[in-house]
Amino acid sequence: MPRGHILDLRWNALLSDFRRCGLTHAEFCRRRGISIHSFRKHLYQTPRPQSLPTPTFPPPQASPLRSSPSPSLPIPPPPAVAPTSPSN
Repeated sequence: MPRGHILDLRWNALLSDFRRCGLTHAEFCRRRGISIHSFRKHLYQTPRPQSLPTPTFPPPQASPLRSSPSPSLPIPPPPAVAPTSPSN
């Protein structure tokens, strides 16, 4: 069994004990003789996924080459606004 897996199992057991005991972080670590910094690192780290399959992506498709750029359409001018005469 890999060493990392054994350490994970030990930390999981320690954290389970902590959650059941009701002690503070400092008191639990003092009684167990472990570093409070290591304890908190393991307590607050996000769980690692067991083993996710590596995603496989389809090969990229070749795009056809263009001999000339796409034609662009002219932008029409804004509509003319008829002047309004002041009402008397």
